[in-house]
Amino acid sequence: MVKRAIYKNNEKLVEVDFNQNEGPKKTLKINLNRFIIVVMSLLFLSFIVIYSLVVNTENSLMKLHSKTAELQAENVEMKAKVEFSKSLYNVQGKAETISFLHKPEKVIEVDAKGKDLNINLSQYSTKKDEKVLSGY
Repeated sequence: MVKRAIYKNNEKLVEVDFNQNEGPKKTLKINLNRFIIVVMSLLFLSFIVIYSLVVNTENSLMKLHSKTAELQAENVEMKAKVEFSKSLYNVQGKAETISFLHKPEKVIEVDAKGKDLNINLSQYSTKKDEKVLSGY
């Protein structure tokens, strides 16, 4: 217990007791409050850091998601182009193997009524090794 007197013009005005420690309970409460303040401050700061990390991770995931969506759309377009190219290539290849425009070996004249149709179709050969176009 500390006693102090306050003087003014050499007269004692007041004598005050400055009780630094009012007991072990008060000291325990003060120390406990200080500890709780420190712990709460550290928790608050750690929550701020964790929240910023979560926001940063979410932003990077959103960027990856948008890039993935772009790549998927591009992949679909490329698949369509490949399928179109394959079908066009197959048709073009078959068109080159089948001669649509060939000169006839023999010309047949028929009158307007079609009476003289004694034509032997077996002499005209047809290709039997033609394959069906793939993809159709």
